[in-house]
This record gives sequence, structure tokens and C-alpha cells, in this order.
Amino acid sequence: MLDPITKCSYENVLQDISNFLNCNLRTRKQNSTGNEYFTLTASSKSSLSIIINYFERFPLFTLKYLDYLDWKKAVELILNNKHYTKEGITEINKLKNNMNLKRTIFYWNHLN
Repeated sequence: MLDPITKCSYENVLQDISNFLNCNLRTRKQNSTGNEYFTLTASSKSSLSIIINYFERFPLFTLKYLDYLDWKKAVELILNNKHYTKEGITEINKLKNNMNLKRTIFYWNHLN
């Protein structure tokens, strides 16, 4: 978890980002390789709101923007307690199954 060139740890800057977003910084280990990596975990309404506000103000310009929009829809379902309903669970699973490498629908109008 060191920068390959400077050999400095990413932990301090990631902790600053974690503090700004009101998230938890955790270390994980990938089972297949044994490599360690950092994750940010947001679970409170406050931290989710901060993250959404940040990405609304500073949007991504890559395909990850589409994943963000789907993630935001899932968060809105959760914040409105609709993730407990059959329809909400189905919608969240549908969103999840269309993210990252599973995405089949692409649009780029956010780049205009």
C-alpha cells in the first residue's frame, strides 16, 4: 500500500479524504493474491449525503459517472426505507447487476 515510485504510504491522504467524507477507512486483504488495499466505508445518512453532494458538485467524467448515478439511486431507496420492500430489493439488485464490468447500457450526454 505504498506508492511504487515514492515508496510513501497512501494512508495519510486517504485518512484525510475519509475524514472529509465522514467515512471509515479500512484495510482489506484480497484472498486470491494476499494483496492489501484500502476501502472507504460510508453508512450514515450524513456521510452518504456528503458524498452525493460532492459528486454532484464535482462530477466524474468517465464511465464511473454512470455507476455513481446507479449507486445514488440505490442510496435514495435506502434513505427512503424502500430497500426493505420487494420492489426496492429488486431495483437495487438490478442497479447492482448493471454496474462496472456488467454494464450493458452506455450513454455519454454527461460529457457535454
